[in-house]
Amino acid sequence: MSNSNLTAFAVLNSDYSLIFYKNTDYLDVNDGIATNGSYEYNGKTATAIYTGFETKSYIPESTIPWYSSRESITSVIFVDEIEPISTAYWFYEMTNLTSCDLSNLDTSNVTSMDHMFYNCTKLTSLDVSGFDTSKVTDMSSMFHGCSGLTSLNVGKFDTSNVTKMDSMFSSCSGLTTLDVSGFDTSNVTSMNYMFNSIANLTTIYASELFVTTKVTSSEYMFNYSNSLVGEAGTTYNSRYIDATYARIDGGPNSDTPGYFSSRSSIFNAFRRMWNYSNLKFSKKDHEHTDYATISSVSNLRDQIDTLSDSMLRKVELTQAEYDALTEKDPSVIYIITDEEDSNFIAEDQKGVAGGVATLDASGKVPSAQLPSMDYVPNSNKGVANGVATLGSDGKVPESQLPAMGGHYVGTSAPSNTNLLWINSSNNTINYYTGSGWKSIGAVFG
Repeated sequence: MSNSNLTAFAVLNSDYSLIFYKNTDYLDVNDGIATNGSYEYNGKTATAIYTGFETKSYIPESTIPWYSSRESITSVIFVDEIEPISTAYWFYEMTNLTSCDLSNLDTSNVTSMDHMFYNCTKLTSLDVSGFDTSKVTDMSSMFHGCSGLTSLNVGKFDTSNVTKMDSMFSSCSGLTTLDVSGFDTSNVTSMNYMFNSIANLTTIYASELFVTTKVTSSEYMFNYSNSLVGEAGTTYNSRYIDATYARIDGGPNSDTPGYFSSRSSIFNAFRRMWNYSNLKFSKKDHEHTDYATISSVSNLRDQIDTLSDSMLRKVELTQAEYDALTEKDPSVIYIITDEEDSNFIAEDQKGVAGGVATLDASGKVPSAQLPSMDYVPNSNKGVANGVATLGSDGKVPESQLPAMGGHYVGTSAPSNTNLLWINSSNNTINYYTGSGWKSIGAVFG
């Protein structure tokens, strides 16, 4: 919620960060820079300060307050909530911009996003999934030239009031798929160059809301995006680069060939790939699909988790809850979580505490996963400080017995020289002198 006592201002710092604030510090920062040429603010050296951008629209681009520094700026951060009426050209030609945190940019009142990220060539990620675009009428060149992006989540954009989409994704050469399935283009009149020069783009997801009924200009809409393949196999044709094929593909030999794929085609792909019986796929006819065995796709659960929310939604239910559904949503993957899961062990339970042991190449549990046991190595048998061995009679041999001061009866001398030897052959008592056995007399009795 806006507060009239707070001033929205942006600070350009010596490290080329552009940081947006909304508080009562504006005059201090402004006076500090005006007096000294720089000002220490929030741990950075501020070199320029800008204000007024919440209530202004900047056309042409050269009127943007930070325009002269645009090519030096490397990061943009919105520390406080900023509520502009237009973001047209805001990040225009920030060709060294690598980081852009837009989490506190409130776009609910924005009417134009024209050229907003134009030629931000070094951006490799951009989160615009939280944008409220319900009042936007112009998205021309919004992402034009963002060649470093490999993904872009615009599936939740409300485009019901948009009239211009010229060059919106033109030259986003890093994209291979693009989801515009949430786009309502019923009021769009111009789509020139909209998907132009995206050489790696193979798939555009759309819905029945993507229409061209009011479009009067669509020159080069798909120009040089020659990797495009529609849902039913229609491939790029340089003769049809305007809005003619801007529809869900009915097939190359049908009356409605197109370059778009529907969201349901994602489920068809999963149905072909997946062989795990506790996933239930819902089709438009609300029937369960069959499952096919695959070998090339692993960890599909992880892939589902990382898909854009605009493409798929995952819902976990018990079997009873699933059976009780009167209608199955075609945009949902249902995961059954009860008894069917008991037949499987989750991958992340292997080799961890409370999980299950893995087996090595020989089919045995590795020693690292065995419990701690009391045992004596073979090398400790029969040696000092080790353990005694047992003879063939199961008894400790004399050589390993301690000095006991006892006696031994036999016809031959014992190996334990600490004993008295009673020689039964001549009935004498003998002791060991250190060099041999010596008799001390006859046994009496």
